[in-house]
Amino acid sequence: MSAPDAALRSVVESARERFLESVEELRPALHRMCSRMLGSVVDGEDAVQETLATAYYKLPTLRETPDERRYRAWVFRIGHNKCIDILRRRRFECDEEIPERTNGRGGAKDRVTESQTVRLALTQWIDLLPPEERASLLLKDVLGFTLEETAKVVGSSVGGVEAALHRARGKLKEVPGQPPGETVLDPAKRRLLEDYAERFSRQDWDAVVLLLDQDARLEVVEVFAGTGETAFTGLYFYNYSTIQQAWRFTVEAIDGDWMLVHHRRTDTGEVPRHVVRVQVGGGKVTAVEDYYHVPEYLVGAALGDA
Repeated sequence: MSAPDAALRSVVESARERFLESVEELRPALHRMCSRMLGSVVDGEDAVQETLATAYYKLPTLRETPDERRYRAWVFRIGHNKCIDILRRRRFECDEEIPERTNGRGGAKDRVTESQTVRLALTQWIDLLPPEERASLLLKDVLGFTLEETAKVVGSSVGGVEAALHRARGKLKEVPGQPPGETVLDPAKRRLLEDYAERFSRQDWDAVVLLLDQDARLEVVEVFAGTGETAFTGLYFYNYSTIQQAWRFTVEAIDGDWMLVHHRRTDTGEVPRHVVRVQVGGGKVTAVEDYYHVPEYLVGAALGDA
């Protein structure tokens, strides 16, 4: 890399770091909105990542330095629009990719933990609301935005938000006392992920590779993306092998899917550190999204602590 290129990269990285510092306090609340709009804490974090990338790109469009409230509303509006885009894309997903719901009349199925059941039920009820009503309810009643701030985020008027809140609250009061159904979690996927977690935890990298599809995709969120065996066998495996504390992966039910949770051993016991979303197909691991570098609010939200 030439000296001018290195200098430019340094300037860009410095600007990016300053931007991330400026939004650090917003991220947990932004994540709560996106997670509950989308019904998944991991999908919510993906939306946060897209939101921050767009906000950083659009910073020059702010013609003047906004005050804190206006800046917050601006970032949340970008996040709201990202969630709306994602919800629209979901309409075109294949039926077999949509989680199956049960009617509560029996049948063998795995259960999520109690705290996650509560959050999942809330998410499923909110999921019944149209996007504007859902966003208005989350921003005003969950995140404590004012009516004016909520209107700016959802692109409506104060009167429009008040009407949306009235409709949303009324609908939620009318729903039955039981959630619309629990997600049936695929036991075959759990078995494959448990095998992957066990091999990864004992750092048997050759055995891990045997579980990977030849075109498996790896994304270390905010850091790296690659495809194929070499994406895993380089720095990814090496960095895990250099972790000083004892650690292991477990397979947990999170928002209606099986995911990996990374635990580290401390003086007071094991502490969850981050989550990893693993996709499977044809009996192989086809994609891994590792949230190692994402702030710790994500694992707290995933395990029902937030």
